[in-house]
Amino acid sequence: MGRTLAKMLYLGYNKSILLQVDFKSSDESTICMETLTISEVARRAGVRASAIRYYESIKLLPPPQRVSGRRRYSEDILRQLSFIGSPGSGPDHC
Repeated sequence: MGRTLAKMLYLGYNKSILLQVDFKSSDESTICMETLTISEVARRAGVRASAIRYYESIKLLPPPQRVSGRRRYSEDILRQLSFIGSPGSGPDHC
C-alpha cells in the first residue's frame, strides 16, 4: 500500500484544511488505448485530418475529448464519419 502524504494548511484561528497530495490524474496510457488520434481516425475513415477539423468547426461532429491538448476520439467517430462521407463522393459528383 502506498504512503499517503498529507499536509495541514493553517488558515488562522483554529481553521485548517487537510490537503492530500498523492492524487493522480487519469492514466493517459489507458485513455490512449481506448481512443484514437485524429490521424488514426483520418487514416481509418479515408479522409484528411483537416476534413475532420472542418466537420467539428461546422458542428457536424461533436467536439472531441482532449488529452494534453490533443484530440482523442472514440471509435464511434468512424461511424459518424461514414454517414457524412467525403466531399465529391456522392452520386451527383460523378
